[in-house]
Amino acid sequence: MNINGFDDLQKNLNKLQKNAEKLQGTTEISFDDLFSNDFMKSNTDYSDIYTFLSEGGFDISNSDAFNNTDEKTLDAYVKSKTNFDSWEDMKGTAGQEYALKQLGF
Repeated sequence: MNINGFDDLQKNLNKLQKNAEKLQGTTEISFDDLFSNDFMKSNTDYSDIYTFLSEGGFDISNSDAFNNTDEKTLDAYVKSKTNFDSWEDMKGTAGQEYALKQLGF
């Protein structure tokens, strides 16, 4: 964010406030949005979250199937194939990056 004076500062603060208000109302984020292709390419050898999970043998046919995934198995896979120590670590970082992007950073 490049700021040149008070008018630009006010404009950027207003934009940041509007983006924060939009983000605050968000309760669900799709896998596509949370684990963007850029995020996956930066942190894994995979271009998208679906290929990453499918190649790990995880059932992603629906959310119930994925939610029943053994967490230790998923953590081990994430640790072996990414820059993260666990699935929670990966989700947390993806969430932070998503929020910053939504705020305009």
